[in-house]
Amino acid sequence: ETSARKWVIGVHFSEKGKSLMDCRFVLGMLQELVCWAGGGKSFPAREVNCQSDGAGLCVFEIDRQPAN
Repeated sequence: ETSARKWVIGVHFSEKGKSLMDCRFVLGMLQELVCWAGGGKSFPAREVNCQSDGAGLCVFEIDRQPAN
């Protein structure tokens, strides 16, 4: 099951046409938060849907297993 291996987080920006830089900032903040909470371990994260591509919201996935 996907939810057992990943956290899925959706973010809805109120303005249409938000830039990819906004998504990358949110992704970086999520990675740092999970790294801090995980005792310094790196957890792979990626954006799977983006509002700037026409999606209803930006969706980020973070692996529950650390990379290191």
